[in-house]
Amino acid sequence: MLPIVIFGRYSTDMQNPKSCEDQERDVRAALVQKGIDATNAMVIHEDAESGTRSDRSGFEQIADMVARKQPLLLAVDDQSRFSRADNAFSFITDVVFVGGRFISTGEGIDTDQVGWELRVKVMELHNSTTIRELGRRVHGGQLGRILDDKSAGDTCFGFESYFVDPNWAEKLMQMGRGPKPVKGIRIDEEEALWLSPDYSRFPWCV
Repeated sequence: MLPIVIFGRYSTDMQNPKSCEDQERDVRAALVQKGIDATNAMVIHEDAESGTRSDRSGFEQIADMVARKQPLLLAVDDQSRFSRADNAFSFITDVVFVGGRFISTGEGIDTDQVGWELRVKVMELHNSTTIRELGRRVHGGQLGRILDDKSAGDTCFGFESYFVDPNWAEKLMQMGRGPKPVKGIRIDEEEALWLSPDYSRFPWCV
């Protein structure tokens, strides 16, 4: 029997930290339905890691096993949890080539089934395209905030961001969830003095 690796991942620290545990639970239940005993499975969780990157500790650990031609059964809840990059198909092909098996329980993908190649490739295209489109939308939203003289993230030395609505935390608790609070940009007077004792003479600081 192949050694089993159950892999789980979530993308950012704004997501539920129990996500990996939830994925593992669902994968284990699905493997039981397939008649696979995953009691002694190796479990790899990646917390707040982007699936577009390959320099992730969990991904690299599995890649090392495949490079050493160590067959394994890699089980995930969703293919995108393992990788959202354009290398998903080639990597899964390598897993199979060394005698391993890949199962995405949530999508019904199993490399022991005929036609798995098409399904894996389609999901690779879908996942990589989706993340690029998401990036384009996020960039557009951030540009809109900048053009509106608001903060879109980190600020330069001498400036700081602040919540436009000081009561945003209280309102967010009442709503449960809501849009990301809007931040403005203003001079950080203490830092600005390091740049010039009279920073007000710079027109962009007024």
